[in-house]
Amino acid sequence: MVSVNYSLIGASGDSITFDYSSYVLNPGFMGFNIPSAEVRIENSAGDGGVFRHAKRGVRTLDLPVTVIGSSREDVQAKLRRLGKLTQNVFGPLTLRATYSDGVSLDLQTYYTGGAEGQWGSNAGQTYAQWTLSLKAPQPYWQSAIQEQFSIGTGSTGRGLLPLLTKLKVSSSSTIGVVTVINAGDVKTFPIWQITGPVTNLFIGNGVDNFGFANIFSGEVVNVNTETGSVTNADGENLYARLSVAPKLFALPPGTTSLSVLGTDTDLDFNVLLTYSPRYEVVH
Repeated sequence: MVSVNYSLIGASGDSITFDYSSYVLNPGFMGFNIPSAEVRIENSAGDGGVFRHAKRGVRTLDLPVTVIGSSREDVQAKLRRLGKLTQNVFGPLTLRATYSDGVSLDLQTYYTGGAEGQWGSNAGQTYAQWTLSLKAPQPYWQSAIQEQFSIGTGSTGRGLLPLLTKLKVSSSSTIGVVTVINAGDVKTFPIWQITGPVTNLFIGNGVDNFGFANIFSGEVVNVNTETGSVTNADGENLYARLSVAPKLFALPPGTTSLSVLGTDTDLDFNVLLTYSPRYEVVH
């Protein structure tokens, strides 16, 4: 049976794994499954109302933690270590779920309270109890392993995608369809890295698409579909070079067919697609 362990990783890189001897995650933790929803319903002229919009809200979590030590001083040192992880000024606190089959899912959180503490003793051991309250602005657990595939002239390099069909690529034209599987619960936003040369590049999912008139030989263009940024290797903004009315689409959960078309490529041409599946539920 696959089991799961939890750990906290601070922005400094220090990591605390919950065990049964020093840092214990007690039963009753909350917020690990489906986040709350924000629903917009407006009053209508008749009975009831009219649904307008719904989205997942900020995820709220409560982690009841017991810190156990051999002495008051030992507990104090462990509490201070845990407290340093919660200092939001240094960056988000990552809550990581690690399954026994090697899969890891990360959630970026910020500390909001609960570390005021309670002292006591039990069976000769000194301990402290905190209920850490955290908020995750982006409410989804994200795979710590990115899935990736590369499309190049004459060959296709496979990353971690479950299914990948080979593209037909020649020096004069590139026409192909690749099938990708997003194993997550919700849509995810891919990052495209395109290395020229290519002319009249078109990347689409059958409904939405984007492209470039030209990407020059040796030029690298990065397209982040979540932030909407389009940059070169030096970070310069290239958004204005996108084709008319671009749609930087996400990958929905399940199977998606992607089309890649273009002309005037050579052996240096390459398209690299990278994304991380995102999940609502950890159990």
